[in-house]
This record gives sequence, structure tokens and C-alpha cells, in this order.
Amino acid sequence: MRVTGIETLHCDAELFTHLPVIEDGYLVVPDRPGWGTEPVEDALRAHPPKNQAGASSASGDPLCNRAYYHHLLKEKAFMEIKSTLKVFNQAEVQGAPGVVGQGQLVKQLAGSAEHPSERLTVMLVSFEPGTHEHLHWHLIEVFYYVISGRAVMKDIEGKTYDIGPGSVIYASPGIAGSHSWEIKEKLQLIGVRATADPEKTIQFDVDPSTKESTMPLDRLAKRHAINFKKSLY
Repeated sequence: MRVTGIETLHCDAELFTHLPVIEDGYLVVPDRPGWGTEPVEDALRAHPPKNQAGASSASGDPLCNRAYYHHLLKEKAFMEIKSTLKVFNQAEVQGAPGVVGQGQLVKQLAGSAEHPSERLTVMLVSFEPGTHEHLHWHLIEVFYYVISGRAVMKDIEGKTYDIGPGSVIYASPGIAGSHSWEIKEKLQLIGVRATADPEKTIQFDVDPSTKESTMPLDRLAKRHAINFKKSLY
């Protein structure tokens, strides 16, 4: 690469990790990554642009300005990034009775007003021994991971599953994904649904003999599904 009219600074060697190599008027392309050099941040701070009176200024030598503003813009970009990371302990979250009422405690870890999310609802659910959540199905797919305890799960065909620590359950949306819980030992699990819209988390009870699906009015109200603010799709 032929180069002409090269402008340099007396402090170039301090400002950059590597200086450009010019041979016979040609720039030698470096084999290092990127431009082959990086600004030295501490040196840039030590050499701010000067005005004609010798005081530090945003105006003055354009080359000094260019190097200095490169540093300022880079530093400003980092300063303006605000972390959106949220870290908390589930013990800080207030629990509430679930669909079955007494015997089920639900802590909403994501997708609530206190812990909002874009498209995710995560719940820590605890069941007391003897609790029975009858056959039901969901509008959207549901994922469960069992942390502790024992239960017997039953599907729409009547097939039973022994559930314990480490059990993974995926329930597809619709009546074919229906399931029930019969708690044998105090059970704790994580439930995940791919929505933060409460009206999409409603579930329908199923009569095992007739397969008829029903939804109590109070449950619809709790899920803000009396009057939908937008389509489910």
C-alpha cells in the first residue's frame, strides 16, 4: 500500500502498542489481528489535546484530538452499558396458593410484576403429601423438572408414571398432553412456560371418562382471561 503525506505525533510510540512500518513509501501490512495495533489507554489520558496556549482542550492538534476522542468514545461506550442482570434468592419471593389451593404453593420466579420477563414464566412449585391435582391440560407447552419428593403422574390414557428427583416432564399443548399429579411425598419442582402472558397460562380440567374439558370462572379471572386484551396467537 503506497502512502504519502504521513502525519505523526511525537508521542506515537507511547500512544499505540505497535507503530506502522513504512518501507520505501509503502505501508507494510501487519500480520497481527485487526489493524495490527491498539491504543494505550493510560498514554492517551496522559496526552490530552492542547490548545495554542498549552492548556488541555477539546480543540487543538487534530491528530491529538483524533487519538484522544477515540479513547473517549471507547470509554463512553463502556460507561453507557447498564447491566440488566437480575440475581436474587427464591426465599425472597412471596409464595401463593396454586390451582389446587391448599397443599400447593407457587413462587413465580420470572414472568411476574416483581420479576418481569419478555416471554418466560418460571415457577417454583411445592406440593404437600396427599395433594391431588386432577387431570388437566394447558394452552401452551409446559416443562417440569422435579427437585425433590415423590408423586404419581397419570396421562390422558390412564398410564401412570413414578415421579421423583431428576424427573423431567414435557406436556405438549392441548388435551393430548393432559396429566394429573398425586403427591406421595412433599414434592418440589420447577415449572417453565414459554410466555409471560397470564391469559396464556390457563389450564382446563378434564373429565377422565367423558374427556370433557371445563374451566372455572374464577380461574379465568385470576389469569386475566375474562376479557382478552389481545389475541392468543
